Amino acid sequence: MKKKLIVIAVAAALAPAAAMAATQTINVTSDITIYGRVHVSVDGVSGIAANTNQTSLNSNSSRFGVKGDKDLGMGGLKGMFQLESGVNAVGGTVPDGNGGNATGQVFSNARDMYVGLAGGFGTVKAGRMGGANQWVYDSNLFADQLGDAGNFNSGRGVGGRLSGILTYQTPDLSGFKAGLTYIPAASLDAGATTGKSSYGFKLDYAGMGFGGHLTHFKVSTTTAAVVTDNMNTSVAGSYDFGNGMVTAQYVKSKVDVAAASTTQNIYNIGGKFNVSSNGAIKAQYSRAGNLTGTANSGANMFAIGYDHKLSDAMDMYVVYAKTTNETNAGFTADNYGHGGKAGGLAVAGEDPAGFGIGLTYNF
Repeated sequence: MKKKLIVIAVAAALAPAAAMAATQTINVTSDITIYGRVHVSVDGVSGIAANTNQTSLNSNSSRFGVKGDKDLGMGGLKGMFQLESGVNAVGGTVPDGNGGNATGQVFSNARDMYVGLAGGFGTVKAGRMGGANQWVYDSNLFADQLGDAGNFNSGRGVGGRLSGILTYQTPDLSGFKAGLTYIPAASLDAGATTGKSSYGFKLDYAGMGFGGHLTHFKVSTTTAAVVTDNMNTSVAGSYDFGNGMVTAQYVKSKVDVAAASTTQNIYNIGGKFNVSSNGAIKAQYSRAGNLTGTANSGANMFAIGYDHKLSDAMDMYVVYAKTTNETNAGFTADNYGHGGKAGGLAVAGEDPAGFGIGLTYNF
């Protein structure tokens, strides 16, 4: 719900009873948006030995936020901000998909938070913003549900969000946009680990039903004089043909530690097709190849679901997802943006599968 808040400051000069009171009114107008999403599902996940109780009620990246912008009256320059928190809509200690493991609190973990400036030059922001999240959703038809492609394509060594970073995005250039992310070294300090100045870039295109995305991140740290470079490169594309869409993605995740290097390639492909004005079926397949130097470390994930729009604000869905791990792989179908059971991540060789029914409400 978007509201325009008008703040009126009134200054009155008090005078003796015989004098006339002077009143001055100043109007300051800003656009403030209060928004959020409540996403709750009932999921039954099998194939994981740690899940002795297989059915759970989950909050999946539910959120609450406030954002605003204001024309600064300086040649089109505009100021902006956003403050967004994860919300645990069901309470308890089950991870809620926001990176938090709340103990009953409503607000569970920080999501995107920034202050920035925008104008003809583009947009500059400073705060907590996307890391791996910049490419995880470029090809992901089951975002925040069972079968979330982020279980596979989020790569290694780059968090979903990064704190204390700077970003720049160009204005729209005939469908193209480019973004740069700078991660100061101090933002990666953690205990005995010392950060190194790191970066990411993203190139997007949208037009004539096509979408294209190229992303590369390099995040570097030093622990006990050993340097670790985490490099993730993603290429994704999609085509919307009116009654549905298809999408695909390739992610190369490479980690260099001292003189050693390990690489894993991830593929994702999916399609969504409208079956009515309010309903669509969708399917998605993800594949992680073997990790360099580790045999039988690959996995496959398949997800199929149905989305139904109940109103402009509310949707429901059903989903089935299954992950098949090789003997040295421990991928899950119940993680990333989806709030999985605490302690319920698969161990090597397990094959988790799940069925879920969910409701989302956007405001």
